[in-house]
Amino acid sequence: MGFDSQFHNFSPINGRVPKHPFPSLPDIASRSRRILHGRTDEQVLAAAKIIYLIIEQERESQSDAERAFEEETQLKLGLAYNEYDDHELRNYIAYIENLSDLSILKNCDNPCLEFKYDGIFPNPKIEELFAVLALWLVGDVLELLELEQDYDVNNSAAEYAIEAMDALCYAERIGNVEFLKEDYLRAKEQFINQVAGERTEKHKKLNKNRHANNVAAKNLALTEWERDKSKYLSAAQAGKNIAEWLENQNSKYKYEARTVTEWIRARARETGVRFR
Repeated sequence: MGFDSQFHNFSPINGRVPKHPFPSLPDIASRSRRILHGRTDEQVLAAAKIIYLIIEQERESQSDAERAFEEETQLKLGLAYNEYDDHELRNYIAYIENLSDLSILKNCDNPCLEFKYDGIFPNPKIEELFAVLALWLVGDVLELLELEQDYDVNNSAAEYAIEAMDALCYAERIGNVEFLKEDYLRAKEQFINQVAGERTEKHKKLNKNRHANNVAAKNLALTEWERDKSKYLSAAQAGKNIAEWLENQNSKYKYEARTVTEWIRARARETGVRFR
């Protein structure tokens, strides 16, 4: 049943759903509403109208595509009108046209895009669309239960109740998948941040150790230079000799001669020492 008056006498968000004759029907409504938490009757009604248009457009598109394919095939093969083929085509198109709304919606590519310019039902999630369809099917059941009961009516109501459960289960399955995706992305982000934090701490520690080594090496080099300044004719000579001496003292103190020379020149300026 297409979407028409299902929500006229049934509030999709707060409407009462009887247990008789389908005990699971209230549970279907309750779980669908849980997925649609925060949405209003107006929003659900607007979403249902858009979903109905999506389904009808997809149904028509599939029928047109099958007709076009059959006509193209006939032309390519140079076949004349074939009553049997035409009968088969009509049967297939009838099959498409009689597909359930749930089956059609499942085959739609990203139906949420149809809500891009709709301000009433903003930021729809795919599981919400199937929850709306489940409630609309619950509405179908309730409408049929208001009619005079006979075999056909009861049979149709049962079919809609089953389809409503199928739509809900599909919505919940999609919701669980999306939750797992989001959970994975959160865990991945936390891991990346943790690794980045550990790297930052490691770099800080390395820099701190490097700075401590530099300070210790510099103090040791300057102490050695100041022990007998007169034996060095130039800062370059002092830097070269003391750089070699430093490395012999500790393999960690491996510095270029020019680095040690800069230390000595700076200390010489501070203390007023002039090289010959």
